[in-house]
Amino acid sequence: MTADADAARTANPLQVLHKLAPEQAAQYNGAALQRERIGHRLQRGPATRAELERECDCPSVTKRISELRRAGMRIEGQWTEATAADGRINACTLYSLADADTAQRDLFERA
Repeated sequence: MTADADAARTANPLQVLHKLAPEQAAQYNGAALQRERIGHRLQRGPATRAELERECDCPSVTKRISELRRAGMRIEGQWTEATAADGRINACTLYSLADADTAQRDLFERA
């Protein structure tokens, strides 16, 4: 394998994108941007996977939710029903931000 072929095989896709089309690189819909959009959307209220997929331009909502949870964002999911365009009822997850536990916050605040 040549050095060029080996470099191309192991290249970071973002670096390649920046070299090929620097003006479009700022519009790259990567995982970080998708996580940011989902976080902002959930701050406005609960949403289903389909809503997050459509509104946040995110093809892998469940993966991004898992990443946000690992990063410390408290996202809850509960089963709900959604009616499809053809009238069928489907079970789906409704994601929302968990309320912060502030029951004893005053015990830890400094005077």
